[in-house]
Amino acid sequence: MVKSTLNDVRQKIAELRAKTAASAESKQYDFDQRIREIKALEQKTKDDARERKKLERKEKQAKMEEQAKGEVDEDVSVSW
Repeated sequence: MVKSTLNDVRQKIAELRAKTAASAESKQYDFDQRIREIKALEQKTKDDARERKKLERKEKQAKMEEQAKGEVDEDVSVSW
């Protein structure tokens, strides 16, 4: 077992600090970019919901028109 000298300890601390600083730099976040991404995702979600509601309304209207058309056909086919 080898004893570490004061210089060895200082060198190891310097290495650890450099490693920590390097990892901290790699984790730097661009908050403006992240905010833009979040806003874009929220807008896409809103647009998707709007399109889904629009499609549902069209389907409901088409179904009501089919029912109305069927009722008219039944009324016309009844003879007195």
